[in-house]
Amino acid sequence: MNRQFKKLFFGILSFPVFLISQCFPRSKKIWVFGSWHGTQFSDNTAYLFQYVINNNPNIKAVWLTENKLLIEQLKAKGYQVFHKNSIIGFWYGSRAGFSFINCGYDDVNKYCIRGSLIIQLWHGIPLKKIKNDDIINENIQRPSIIILIRNIILKLLPFLNERYDLIISTGSKVTDRFESAFKINRSNIVETGYPRMDIILSEKSAYCKTQLHSYHDDTIEKFILYAPTHRGEGRREHDMLSHLDFEKFNRFLQKHKSIMLIKMHYYESDKISFNSINEHSHIHLLNNQEINDINRILHHIDVLITDYSSVFYDFLVLDRPVLFAPFDLEEYQKIDRELYEDYSSATPGPICQNWDEIQIQLEKYFSEGDTYQTERKEIFNQYFKYSDNHNSERIVDTVINYLTPSS
Repeated sequence: MNRQFKKLFFGILSFPVFLISQCFPRSKKIWVFGSWHGTQFSDNTAYLFQYVINNNPNIKAVWLTENKLLIEQLKAKGYQVFHKNSIIGFWYGSRAGFSFINCGYDDVNKYCIRGSLIIQLWHGIPLKKIKNDDIINENIQRPSIIILIRNIILKLLPFLNERYDLIISTGSKVTDRFESAFKINRSNIVETGYPRMDIILSEKSAYCKTQLHSYHDDTIEKFILYAPTHRGEGRREHDMLSHLDFEKFNRFLQKHKSIMLIKMHYYESDKISFNSINEHSHIHLLNNQEINDINRILHHIDVLITDYSSVFYDFLVLDRPVLFAPFDLEEYQKIDRELYEDYSSATPGPICQNWDEIQIQLEKYFSEGDTYQTERKEIFNQYFKYSDNHNSERIVDTVINYLTPSS
């Protein structure tokens, strides 16, 4: 309730800003981008932003953020980047014909976003229920009078009522989920594929292996990535590594000339001791400050271990083995998020209940090779319309043609 009150309070204070923003003409040649509530330069919007700069010089691409350090870093690269709440950030937000986001209006300046064409790129293929489908977190039952007041406020302050002109999807099953989650007409969902797939498929876009681990022994043959999702957006205590016998697992990895990298969700990154894990030669916790983009890691990964994270869908484009580790599945679905489908039918790989079972399945992979290619292909075809690296190109073409459809 506190958060909702603050949102309303600042919304009322900022209403004159919204009115002023409506006075400026919008330009189809100005596109603004932002991500993760204005805090990061990452994911689909960042990749599309870079694609536009490199391939569409007639478009003025502007990145908006509230992260001052990020502004310095991006300006050093020659990008047009401004604080989203500055005067110049407000100016470009008010003039932009198109606004690209991957979470919500707060990715950019929400007070001047209305009036532009708003394109929601989102940040993954949902296995966990999101938005209107998420009964646990979103669909809280409220008294009728509260609902009425809320609807009146959203009419008066439209920048608090998030609506999208286009939502980007990867394929038909994703479109089904977005249609219900965002309560949007199916015709406003475009199946172009995600810009992140262009990055994952590109070795040139990946981090160097030496950035991922300083272990320079040429005998290392396999890179394994453990990438679990968050619990309660980082507000719920849960140590996903507490039952891992690091000494035993490290010896196992040494034997098989492998390294396991651990990439925590950024909500969880401060809950695990960096030094204690990295005392083990073949287990390495990635520092989110330095290696924050999981999509630039995946190209080097031979086996992915995850739980309910959408990263496994992204990894399918590389057609490599996935081990599933839903150690707290029942609790997760009760407390955190429901899933869109039965976990066992949604996951094309071995389902493990603990780290001992993970080790058994890895041993099996090392001795027998990959035995789940057929299952992965079947899931891939349900969620992806394309398997190429032209996703950003299709999005740009869609946006350019959206207001000038061919006759």
